[in-house]
Amino acid sequence: MMKKLFYKISAVALSFIVLFSTMSFTIDKHFCGETLIDVAYFGKADDCGMKMKADQQKMKKKKCCKNETEVIESPTFDKEKITTVTPENITFVIYHLYSYINIFQEISIEKEYYKDFSPPDLERDIQVLYETFLI
Repeated sequence: MMKKLFYKISAVALSFIVLFSTMSFTIDKHFCGETLIDVAYFGKADDCGMKMKADQQKMKKKKCCKNETEVIESPTFDKEKITTVTPENITFVIYHLYSYINIFQEISIEKEYYKDFSPPDLERDIQVLYETFLI
């Protein structure tokens, strides 16, 4: 029972790890001055409501609000990083597997010393003698 439950929990955990490791998403942050106002993980962050008019923007050189967008991408597999298969690699893998397979051999032990065993002859019936009976 516990073994099946452990397998189910570990399967769900591993599937979530695979799902989130291959998923990419963006984090959008809105700052008003130095203060973080809003953070959005999948959409656009809400602004603080301080929109300047066109003539005020011309007068000021620097805005007080700013948006930052951080993109977190999933890892990609590069074809250059994949090692090529050479005969030396194949022989190494074969010898490595062969050495570990031979360590764990299954041994069958049969109890042959009970095969021709006959119980000893009873001279008297001990249960009746001592009046001990199994119920």
